[in-house]
Amino acid sequence: MPSYGYGQSWNILALFGIRIKDKPRYPRRKIVLVTSGLKSPIFILYVVSAFYTIPMLISAIIQKLLEIKTLFPILITCPISYVLWYLVFKRRRSLMNCVRELSDFSTKKLCMVFNRAKMFNVVVTICLTVQIAYVIAMVYYLDQLEEEVNDVWTFGFSMKYDFWQNCVRFLLVCAYNFQVLTFPGFVTFLIGGMYLNCRDSLIAYEKKLLTLTKNESFLSYIMEYSNLVDIINDFNDVLSAPAFAAILVHFLLMFNSVATFLLFKNKELLPSFILENACSFSFSSGSLLWLTVTASEIHVWVKKVSTSLEDLHDKEMARSQRRRRTMSIIKAMADKEIPVMSACGIVYFTRNYILSVFGGFFTYALLFINIKD
Repeated sequence: MPSYGYGQSWNILALFGIRIKDKPRYPRRKIVLVTSGLKSPIFILYVVSAFYTIPMLISAIIQKLLEIKTLFPILITCPISYVLWYLVFKRRRSLMNCVRELSDFSTKKLCMVFNRAKMFNVVVTICLTVQIAYVIAMVYYLDQLEEEVNDVWTFGFSMKYDFWQNCVRFLLVCAYNFQVLTFPGFVTFLIGGMYLNCRDSLIAYEKKLLTLTKNESFLSYIMEYSNLVDIINDFNDVLSAPAFAAILVHFLLMFNSVATFLLFKNKELLPSFILENACSFSFSSGSLLWLTVTASEIHVWVKKVSTSLEDLHDKEMARSQRRRRTMSIIKAMADKEIPVMSACGIVYFTRNYILSVFGGFFTYALLFINIKD
């Protein structure tokens, strides 16, 4: 299957049980599609981790190993991660159709090919490497503590800090990370990459628009803008719900990290806690920034294309021999609009949204500081 410039992204989705090309022998039995993902050990770990992480968090709250105010956001995050998986699984074919249409349009009409496969592969590899290193460091810091601590990951059971039991800790923390960091982070990065390709198509369209001469091919090229608008609107419809679920996951992780840093007493902030929440906050804030910046650029370039079309219309108006057909086509294309990219019509990806997000967390931080004092 062609990657359409996304590198190994589709293979990674397949590792999580989201196979684009699966065709069950019995189409009415949808369970066949889901169970086909059980061929992947990564997907097995992702599914089984739900039966460990959620009871583990509930057990930690009941045994008062940690307070509910710090674990409740994470407890909500885990089910939302599976909602995100279901949304991506349910829309996988529509998503691939949008990717294919945009790639074909860009190749045939804009003479450009999306070629960010290396970037996608490098970023995903770096993120996975950093997450594995962070889990190893977290287990190492727990091993170096002189005093025993309440270990959330083991349901309150006492575990020695030897090699094999530290390996068990490593696997347990990895299972948790698969839900709240690895899969949501990868999906967010993939969605942002799709928004980025939409933006690049608009940039290429405008550049070619300014270089074409006024003839019949010029008019047909202008009318192709309608197809590009439809493709981008399809992307917005397909990605809206998964983007909203991903935003919820990242928001809850960021909220939990801020609460942990500011509500815990200084003596309770162990190196393992600091490392865990620092990595969680960094990955979540980076994912939100990537998604928002790439999505907000689409509306900016739509306005630039509309401005270029309006300039062409004004030049045509200034001609002594006006061509009404040309003017009407240019005007119709200039009036076409693409709504601001949004997540279920609740979150709108604009540049102001970035400021409001981090301004809101700054306000929460001040609130937590006052509560702590």
